[in-house]
Amino acid sequence: MKELRILLLGILVVMISIYTHPSIKARSASQQQVGVIASQTALAVQPTIVEVVLSKDGVTKREIEIYNLTNQAIPIKAMKQSFTSQNKEDISKENLEQYDSSSWITLLDSDTDFILQPQEVKKVTLVIQQPKNASPGGHYATIYFQPLIPSELISKDSAYVYVRVAVLILMQNPGEIIENMEIGTLNLNGFYENFPIEGRLSLKNTGNIHLLPIGQIIIKNDLTNEVVQIIDIKNELSLPGLDKHYQFKIDSPYLFGKFTAETVINYGIEKKVLTSDKVTFYIAPYKQIIVFLVLMIFIAVFRERISRAVRILFERRTKDSSHRLGNTVNKIKIKSKKVQSVKSVVIKVQSTKGVILPKTSKDERIRKPRK
Repeated sequence: MKELRILLLGILVVMISIYTHPSIKARSASQQQVGVIASQTALAVQPTIVEVVLSKDGVTKREIEIYNLTNQAIPIKAMKQSFTSQNKEDISKENLEQYDSSSWITLLDSDTDFILQPQEVKKVTLVIQQPKNASPGGHYATIYFQPLIPSELISKDSAYVYVRVAVLILMQNPGEIIENMEIGTLNLNGFYENFPIEGRLSLKNTGNIHLLPIGQIIIKNDLTNEVVQIIDIKNELSLPGLDKHYQFKIDSPYLFGKFTAETVINYGIEKKVLTSDKVTFYIAPYKQIIVFLVLMIFIAVFRERISRAVRILFERRTKDSSHRLGNTVNKIKIKSKKVQSVKSVVIKVQSTKGVILPKTSKDERIRKPRK
């Protein structure tokens, strides 16, 4: 009992020493520091997308508002970058200049590096001037506002998280503006076993200005011409020279049938209408149908053998059943005979009990010769 108490006391001392160890305290403080830093870097901007038609002569200016949503002062650094730097491999060389027009934008020194006080709203001015030889149409860039973490809050054992906010700059240079869009593909396989099914629609902007297409994918039952489903296409930005892909799902209670899919798109200032060719697809439980057909063919080919085998099997079962029935009947007969013989014996015994044997006299017993 004494040894058990000493052991428990030792475990308690070890636990207290671990709980109060300086590294644990430092780690806890570091975690709190990370939470404080993360909460200190909450920013917001308005608007998130700036659409501007550039002036032919002179300079175009726009303003962006940036908000500090915390109770701490935050140092901010503004940076200009290309619009789609992560997707440059998908952009042709002749269109690459469109997506990296950040050199057209100038930020004031006071708007490049600044400290945003708690709950402060600051206006940042964008000065845009396009080159004289700039091609007409859409040109694009991005402005990032990145919070800077004070050096006194950073240590070797600490980690910090910051979130930068971005503003998309969509610039339209005057000139011959071409708004044109094509439906690339409406991918639906020919046969499906059942609903729901998935498909993909691709649109290509073949003009020189960004577009916001809207439209629908209409699914019809080809036999009844009934509209089965209408799928809305998301209103997403489509950039010149790039393909835009949309994933969609078709669902219906029909178990089989012939169906068609058709896409109707509206785009541009003039609300141009673009209609795709109808794509036909079928819904049928073809696996079950194939199994059924194979079974029918097998039965048709081996019909005589199957019928013969069934007949032989039926005859054997009939013989077996009749044989079993005969054995059962014989057993019943044998048992009935045994029962009858027992009954007859019992009746004889009972009848002998009622017979009175004649008495013999002493003289007859005396006269009876000895052997």
